[in-house]
Amino acid sequence: MTQHTSFALAGALAALAATAAAQSAPPAPKPPVVYTIPASLGDGWTTDTAVGVGIDRRRLEQMTESIRSHPEDNVHAVLIERDGRLVYEEYFSGKDERRGRPLGVVTFTRDTLHDLRSVTKSVISALVGVASASGAIPSLDAP
Repeated sequence: MTQHTSFALAGALAALAATAAAQSAPPAPKPPVVYTIPASLGDGWTTDTAVGVGIDRRRLEQMTESIRSHPEDNVHAVLIERDGRLVYEEYFSGKDERRGRPLGVVTFTRDTLHDLRSVTKSVISALVGVASASGAIPSLDAP
């Protein structure tokens, strides 16, 4: 073997070793989830800290981490309100569709529109039940 061939062979082996090491290297650790108070946007929601309403912020951090670790569950957003105050608001990435046509993986925000379809009926039914029970609707027969 000539000296040039030896260097070329050594270089190729080093490149293969580096590629193999990069492919087998564990993924970089993700930064820890840190609870943050929802932004006060002047949109009618009063915000507060989790601790302010008696919720352990570490449990919220664990829930957030669990959702992020299981994208197959396809959770788009979680908002928690307690005692009339918004204390948790997080959005995630997940698969979505519009009128049955896949959009792929979407990074959701508070401004992302969702294709709700028939879930709307369940939400409206629950709200009518709450309004009826609280006396806000005097009769379910009222227009």
